[in-house]
Amino acid sequence: GKKNPHDIVLGFVIEGSGTVNGLPANAEDIFAFEPGESVEIKGHLKLMKISAK
Repeated sequence: GKKNPHDIVLGFVIEGSGTVNGLPANAEDIFAFEPGESVEIKGHLKLMKISAK
């Protein structure tokens, strides 16, 4: 399907700590990604992704 340029994926760090795409990540942090963007997670953290319109 066509990608809407306003679509975004939010990543909520549920627990743990580490890095997301090289940025420090801790519980309750929120990251924003482009749809289809590769996400590199290092460390021990749980990331929950939510598509936002």
